[in-house]
Amino acid sequence: AVAIHGAVSQKPFPAEAVAIGEVSLLGELRPTPQMTARLKEARAMGFRAAFVPPHTPPLDGLELVPVPFIGAVLGTHGLEEAQV
Repeated sequence: AVAIHGAVSQKPFPAEAVAIGEVSLLGELRPTPQMTARLKEARAMGFRAAFVPPHTPPLDGLELVPVPFIGAVLGTHGLEEAQV
């Protein structure tokens, strides 16, 4: 969802950040299987921040930004929330 929004709005998501989670039909960000493994891989790839669902356990060396809805991910970096 973040990549599609970036392509349509021509406002790319920050290169140092990653968004990990499943988006529900209501736009809620939910945990995915193997969340810790995905975050460790993101850290190993050089990402410094990760937008994740609330209640994601912390991980050393990676700033976790808990966001309940996909719109919050877009708004965090000055990207407008998609109008439905």
